[in-house]
Amino acid sequence: MSLSLTFTFALLTSVLIDPVSGNQQCQASPLLINPTAQVRFSVVSSIRQSTRTEECYRVSQNAVQYLAAIQWAVDVINSLEFLKVMSLGFDIYDDCGLDRLSTYGAMNAVSTSFPAKVTNCTENKTIYNLGILGTSRSQTAKNVASLLIGTNIPMLSPFASLPELRNYDNFLRTTPDDTQQVKAIVQLLLELDWTYVAAIHTDDNYGYNGIKEIQVLAKIHNICVDVVESFSSTEDFSSDTTRQNLYGKLEKQQERSEGRRLGVIYFGNKNVIKSLLSRIRLDNKFKELIWLMTDFVGRSEDVFSTVDNVSSGYITVSSASVLIEGARNHFNDTWTKRTSGSEDPIERLLSEVGNEAQESYRSDYVRPVVDAVFAMATAFNDVFKDKCQSYTSVCDGFWEYLQQNYLRRLKLVDFSYSSLNSTLEPKELIEMGRRIRFSGLGDYLATDTTPLYDINVFRNGKFEKVGEYLNRTLQVNTSSLQSYKSSVCARVCENCRSKPEIPYRYQYGGDQSQAIILGIFPLHTINETDKYGCGDLDTGSYFVLVVEAFFFAVKEISQKTNMNFSALAFDDCYSKNRISLILSEFFSGKLKIPDEQGNFLDPNNVVTVIGAAASGVTVPMTFQFTALGIPVISYASSSPDLDDRINYPYFLRTVPSDVDQARAMIEIVKHLKWKYIGGILYVNNNYGSKGKELLMRYANESDICIGKAIELQEAEDNSYDVIDEMKRTNSDVFLYFGTDVRLKSLLVKMKTDRYKSVVFLASEDWGERQDILDEHGDAVIGSITSKFETRSAVTGFDSYLQDLKPDVQNSNDWFRKFWTNFFNCNPPGRFDKTKTNDCPPSTGFTRSNIEQLVKNQRIVHVMNAVFAVGTAMVRVKEKLCQGVSYPCENIKSHVDDVVKEIQAVELSGGGLTFSVFNANRNGNVGFQILNIQKRDVTSYQYRQVGEYKNGQLTLSSNFRFYNASGNPREIKALCTKETCSHCIFSKPAESAPSRPAVIPNGTEEFRIAEIILIALLGFFLVLFIFSIVIITRYFKSKIKGIIENKPKVMYVNETPAASNPLLSGKEIHFQNPGHSNGSMSVRNDGSSGQRGFDNQAFVRESYNHLNDGSETSSSRGQRLDYSPLSPDPPVVGGKRIKRTSESQEFRPELPPRDHPPSRIKYNSNSSLDSGGTTTPTVPKMGITRSMQANGQVPGDSGTPSPTGPKSARLLPTIDPITHTPVSPLASPTHSSSSSSQKMGPSPRVILRNLPLADKNMHSPSGGYQMTSAHLSHNLNSPHGSVSPEDISAEFPPPPDFTQPIPTSVPQTAKIKSRISASSPKTIIYRVKEKRAGTFQ
Repeated sequence: MSLSLTFTFALLTSVLIDPVSGNQQCQASPLLINPTAQVRFSVVSSIRQSTRTEECYRVSQNAVQYLAAIQWAVDVINSLEFLKVMSLGFDIYDDCGLDRLSTYGAMNAVSTSFPAKVTNCTENKTIYNLGILGTSRSQTAKNVASLLIGTNIPMLSPFASLPELRNYDNFLRTTPDDTQQVKAIVQLLLELDWTYVAAIHTDDNYGYNGIKEIQVLAKIHNICVDVVESFSSTEDFSSDTTRQNLYGKLEKQQERSEGRRLGVIYFGNKNVIKSLLSRIRLDNKFKELIWLMTDFVGRSEDVFSTVDNVSSGYITVSSASVLIEGARNHFNDTWTKRTSGSEDPIERLLSEVGNEAQESYRSDYVRPVVDAVFAMATAFNDVFKDKCQSYTSVCDGFWEYLQQNYLRRLKLVDFSYSSLNSTLEPKELIEMGRRIRFSGLGDYLATDTTPLYDINVFRNGKFEKVGEYLNRTLQVNTSSLQSYKSSVCARVCENCRSKPEIPYRYQYGGDQSQAIILGIFPLHTINETDKYGCGDLDTGSYFVLVVEAFFFAVKEISQKTNMNFSALAFDDCYSKNRISLILSEFFSGKLKIPDEQGNFLDPNNVVTVIGAAASGVTVPMTFQFTALGIPVISYASSSPDLDDRINYPYFLRTVPSDVDQARAMIEIVKHLKWKYIGGILYVNNNYGSKGKELLMRYANESDICIGKAIELQEAEDNSYDVIDEMKRTNSDVFLYFGTDVRLKSLLVKMKTDRYKSVVFLASEDWGERQDILDEHGDAVIGSITSKFETRSAVTGFDSYLQDLKPDVQNSNDWFRKFWTNFFNCNPPGRFDKTKTNDCPPSTGFTRSNIEQLVKNQRIVHVMNAVFAVGTAMVRVKEKLCQGVSYPCENIKSHVDDVVKEIQAVELSGGGLTFSVFNANRNGNVGFQILNIQKRDVTSYQYRQVGEYKNGQLTLSSNFRFYNASGNPREIKALCTKETCSHCIFSKPAESAPSRPAVIPNGTEEFRIAEIILIALLGFFLVLFIFSIVIITRYFKSKIKGIIENKPKVMYVNETPAASNPLLSGKEIHFQNPGHSNGSMSVRNDGSSGQRGFDNQAFVRESYNHLNDGSETSSSRGQRLDYSPLSPDPPVVGGKRIKRTSESQEFRPELPPRDHPPSRIKYNSNSSLDSGGTTTPTVPKMGITRSMQANGQVPGDSGTPSPTGPKSARLLPTIDPITHTPVSPLASPTHSSSSSSQKMGPSPRVILRNLPLADKNMHSPSGGYQMTSAHLSHNLNSPHGSVSPEDISAEFPPPPDFTQPIPTSVPQTAKIKSRISASSPKTIIYRVKEKRAGTFQ
């Protein structure tokens, strides 16, 4: 609490210190009512009015009435001893309608907890302050509410109606918010037939937000509210410029309206409109204006007292008033006692008001004021009972408890006046049983029987109530409003022609409705330049009526299932880009769509999508809904791509796939015995392209020759190019697979080009469009089309169409435009009258129109899809949403189950029960085959001649074709040499009888030669590829053999003048300067010893480790105690194990090389005989670093290598003949310890002759020399020595030492040799070391 008070104190001081000094604050001391009362609240109200030039200059008569009502309510509570242990009083603060002065009341409300230096000038004696009652304006209420953030001090307002005030946790109100008033006003506009309305508002948040909400809701109902001007809340219109500017705008609005009769909405405080009317009465140009004013004006008679006959009428909305006689009598008594010297502050204020205050008493102010006072008193009693229970006086700690819990208890108030004695006040509210409750956001909760607003008219000098807004419904006396009706646009009202960025239509399902069925429809044509835009309204396809069918079906299934679905429809304009944008905007929450309650639709409540029509739109759209877990049911998309149940697991459709349609079209061709079709005309979208591919495939299988595939662009008109291609085919018959929109464009160009009449065999998108026959019947006579079979399960749509009118209350602007074009007249309420005549009242669909429309395939399939969803959702709700509201989260996690329920639905219609979907989730329907035939000389008709279902074509009558004169003719589309030369048939094609047979000695022989040549080329190509494979495999095997026969190279360090430690069992010491743990000793006598470090110097050669003799169970330990060169497998634990292959598996797990190996350069003291610095061969494993003369690596101070330390493990090499150890390995980074023992007898080894240099190695003592011959042994000698001639010349000689080499730097040489696989050999090269000045 202290933290929040500190925050509030900082806010108040920051706001108050600058504009108002401390002395001014003290002068703003409150007016005290019942000053001795211990329980008090602060009233902040606009008692005095302000203008542009003067602040707080005159007392408002309505404000004094408001204060008198508070005083009366407080007196009633005290007389009833409602608080039991204390009395109630209040303090009055005047903010004069100004934001900065409204903060004074807030100061008093929190003053009991503020430091003394802040509150000492107010002389505040309050013990228990309950908070703030006020303010009287939304603007000042928001200002005070923001200052109370972080405190527990409540603010309860009887008048502040701004909707956003509910965002403040401290704020409550006893009046409805403006959202309810806006709904009442828009319903009143519909009742008055006002479709074109001007608007004026004040520039505070009450006026600005109020008129903005009216515009949004009115647009949904096709009402244009055009804002004329906004004014300051202190505007008095004394400026001529201000007046003339407003007058000019109003005149323009009147000129646009029919008969200059214009409705004007005013949303603002009463002082501004009162000043305006007093000025405008002097100008006779505005007598045709009809004013509609909001609750701030309400029933203020003083506004209209002098302007009764200035305009055509005045209508006001006021808070539902209750004439409380006790409050009225109290005001009259106070009025009688008013004097400037009275002790009662309210009597003093009344002394400054004229007689009109008593004459224009506002009863609509009283009820919310009384409710607010009783709510505050009830919350105080509840807190007292919670803390002090049955105490008759205040208990200890009550003040602190009150501060912490009063706001919470006020929000939980549930008080009914019926709990009071009916003989006491307020009698009227007790008799009504009025109840006071608040929502969680602090809004007043009205019961279904409690009116929120009254509708009033001011005429003959007084107000007359003509209606009320009750339970979200407007109820009015129509006859009383007859003279106020009509405010419409005369011709073109430019300001009302702006379209919303994303048009939609929404149908509210009811109070308990949450589930939404979303529909996607192509109402406009595609825009050829804007990928996200739309073209003109497509009136010929009747998709506008398909939308009507969609909303009708949703309403019908809601009533049938009692599920109360809401419906939402979007226009995709045949554009996948557009629908992707719309769906992204809606499901991301950027596109906010209000419902009838003023709340925004929740995209998560969409349970199913009905649509789209075009496959090119449905395919990408279904991807989006698959990710969202929402089933999609199309009423027209037939692309075979949508048969993919992997990518589209939640997709169903009420129509068959194009696979069936293409087969049906080819079956018709076969039935007519047509062998040559001039071409397939297709639109380059998903629907057309896939259809073209299917037709080509089935035509080829049926030996039907297709001249060419001719593409029509979807996004642009290339009709003339298409016509040119058609002419080159020399054919009268074409297949068409595409949209009806592109077909109409092609037919227009064909008529312009005077192209002959042709016969189209078209897909179902053409269907039975009547506008094509009306406009192009002579060009397409004899053509064959198809449509989906129609079996409707919905009845009553014909009656719906019969009664459907585009009147003002019809919010579907799409339908109004359709009506305009269909009947060629202007419906009522249009802003842009594009037709010459207005529609007469009798305009409507004829019986023949309706009979044709109810059979439209799109209409029937949309309604069946909706009924399938609604029927399935009943079972889905029972199974997946048990005990919770629908739609529930369980649906999204069981989409497969939802789809199965939809697929299993059976509907009834025409006395039959049928399944909507087949096993493949496609429509369980076939095709009706239609032939365009002449009805009479100038008219044409679609006549059904058969059907295609379940793979069978059934014809009930013959096709009819016509010549250019309109007479019947027969079409024989047969192949000729010229037309079918590019086609290959499985059997000879039937030739045209009118042309002579062609002897196969020319073209046919040439075609046979072509086939033979192609076959030969194919044979040689296969042979060439086979040869390449054989050669590749041969060289690959050779390379593999070379790699496998790579010689084994071993590196041995011999200690000088010592016997072989491997044979003697002596200890070998290794010094590794690259590791921190220094020397390690390894025993070779079988006893346990510590392992050496891993040799990181070698990469590719076999790497043997020394066995330390310790037993280990690891696989590595078992396989590293023998050499891979040993002819016999090792024995571990008495068992012989399998030999480890000479592969990388045998190598230790060494770190990868992190840089190329360095070239080692020795110190001059250890250079070789060649003089200077020599670069010896560098081992190829691990990280190679140059070493200094002392054996250390530069930059290495005993720290482990970058790759990490490893235990060095060296194995003896095994002689393949004697099977005895020879010598351990040595690493370039290890040096053997010195030894004075002489080398023992060498093991028997095999060495190839090596040409050694005849250079002597000199001992530093100068007594001993050794030539290269000393390094070889005769193979037959006891020591296994051989002559130098046995050493091959192909290997480089080992280095000779001419100078002393540092003792810590061992020298390792490398000898390579080939060892055959059958006789493995080991090449060992021993290097003597100079140690302690002597080379042994």
